[in-house]
Amino acid sequence: MSRNLGFCSIFVSLTRNKKQMRPIRNINLIKILALTVLLVAPFAVSMLFAQVAPPPPPPPPAGVPIDGGIALLLSGLAAYGAKKYFKK
Repeated sequence: MSRNLGFCSIFVSLTRNKKQMRPIRNINLIKILALTVLLVAPFAVSMLFAQVAPPPPPPPPAGVPIDGGIALLLSGLAAYGAKKYFKK
C-alpha cells in the first residue's frame, strides 16, 4: 500500500502543514500573475502604439492620352488598310 501512496503521502503532509503550504500558494500566485502579464502585455502594447491607417492611394490615371502624332499615324494606317481591303 505504501507503493501506491508515494505521491499521496507527500500531498497529505503538505495539506496538513499550513506553514509549508503558504509558500506553494505564493509561488502559484506568482506564476499565474506572470502568465497573465505575459499574455496581456503584447495586446496592450499593440493598442498603445496603434496608429490611424494612412489614407488610400489616389486612383491611377485613366490612361495615356493620344496625342496628335499618334492619332495621325493611326488614322493613316486605317485609311491605308481600308484602301487595300476595298481594292481587292
